Amino acid sequence: MAGVPDAKRPGMTVKSILASTSLLAFAACADPTPTEVDASREEFARLESDASGYTYARYFQSFTGDWHRTTITVSGGVVVQRSYEDSYETTWTETGADLGSHEIGHPVATMPELYDECENDVLTVDPASNEVVFEVDEQGLLRRCTYTPIECEDDCTSGISIESLEFEPGGCGAAFFCG
Repeated sequence: MAGVPDAKRPGMTVKSILASTSLLAFAACADPTPTEVDASREEFARLESDASGYTYARYFQSFTGDWHRTTITVSGGVVVQRSYEDSYETTWTETGADLGSHEIGHPVATMPELYDECENDVLTVDPASNEVVFEVDEQGLLRRCTYTPIECEDDCTSGISIESLEFEPGGCGAAFFCG
């Protein structure tokens, strides 16, 4: 797929998959036109407002076949659990004061923090020397925001890869009063 120009970063293209008709309609009608990251962030916020929380998993696989997965659970906008597993059968789970106590695994972060990282740390790299990728899933939510140096051959990709994202039903939503 050809890259789409990013208005905030002249000369840079962003690859994306946008299958959500409502998201496309939103992006086409907004004034000023938001970037794809902004549209995805807004769709996430809309879905989050209707949920009691969410769980997402980040996954990495090396060219050697080694892999690791970090799963984060968020409730009320706060990370409440981080779990880790890898190809060496290492597993652990952190909660409460233990959150972030293991050095391995992806960091403790909410999805809004991942959107910030995508926009501020990944999409700002030099596109002349990096392949920059921004992808959303069929709902328009962040799936991948990465960069890979053009001259790199093995395990050089940096950024965010979301393997799964699930919302927990039962939130208050913007149209409801909770209290």
